[in-house]
Amino acid sequence: MAEPLAQIIAKDVSVAADVAIAKSAQIQAYSVRIEEGAVIGEGVRLRAGRVHLGRGTQICADTSGFFVDSLEIGPFGFVDRECSLRGRSLRAGAHFYVGERVTTGGGGAMGPRARLVAEDAVSIFSETYVNLADNVTLGAGTALSSRVAILTHGCWQPVLEGYPFAFAPVNVGRDVVVYFGSTVLPGCHIGDGTLVGANSLVNQPLPSGCLAAGNPVRIIRETYPQKPSAARMQSIALEILRMYAEGLDYKGFENVHAADLDQERELSFRYAGRSYRLVLDRAEAPQDEGTILIALSTSDPSVFPKSVRGPVAYFDLLTSSMSGHTDEVVEDVRDFLRRTGVRIMVDRPFRVIGPRALRDLPAFS
Repeated sequence: MAEPLAQIIAKDVSVAADVAIAKSAQIQAYSVRIEEGAVIGEGVRLRAGRVHLGRGTQICADTSGFFVDSLEIGPFGFVDRECSLRGRSLRAGAHFYVGERVTTGGGGAMGPRARLVAEDAVSIFSETYVNLADNVTLGAGTALSSRVAILTHGCWQPVLEGYPFAFAPVNVGRDVVVYFGSTVLPGCHIGDGTLVGANSLVNQPLPSGCLAAGNPVRIIRETYPQKPSAARMQSIALEILRMYAEGLDYKGFENVHAADLDQERELSFRYAGRSYRLVLDRAEAPQDEGTILIALSTSDPSVFPKSVRGPVAYFDLLTSSMSGHTDEVVEDVRDFLRRTGVRIMVDRPFRVIGPRALRDLPAFS
């Protein structure tokens, strides 16, 4: 990494002292603001009227961004390698995730309505294409799976001979998922909480809270999902702990004890010389150093308070919140919860403890 200001061409520059910009990266804008902890990788090219990268945001190697007005990504964003991002403007909230080789722009990308707005905790996975001939809005917590296409225009053959002519925005609501290989056509808005199955062709607007799939898409369930019972929620939480326990040996954790998880509601292990216990919704849970409490909102608040201090970490799965102590293992638990659909967004990026075999590989000199 190099001295940040050497890679920036701009009239107005504000770059935090610990920002890292690779020697081969370049940023060109009228105004540049990069907050603390941001990282710009090798071969990155960013060009916009205004560039604003939030705290801890990372732009990986060989990604390019070209926006007429502005490129704004909130804190703890992550844009993977070899992305091609174009448009009039991109405004993304906190914890914005973009996978490898994502493309935004296409036909009309420099037009007046080529705006992409992504609210907090939006994820766009690898090789997805977002066409910006018109505005696209993605609500908070929404995900576009790999190889999804969002289209805002469709025309090529002579329109005066009766061929299609379509330009229209696409609005995707909050907490939506559009699964692998699906295509959303111009003007087909998707309501909050809806799930679109893999390889679907969304050729009509979809209401909130439904399950839809097919080519062309059809609504399979009008009320989705069904709220689980308290007993079912407990069962799901236990299954999450069981899945986490299955990967601990692989990561190099020691003395893993999960044989009586159904009865004891506790998982214990050692990592990096420290003892830990994960305890699920149990009133007599020990709360000494290394304890990680995992609770549902049905728990007694006197046992699982909303604010925990000291050496205890506290997760509430229903409110997607955490408090108390944090360390490498606590963050690994938070990352695993994210993989199971419990996304707890705090003032830091997700961190995972990788496989022990990778840590033992010889390092490059």
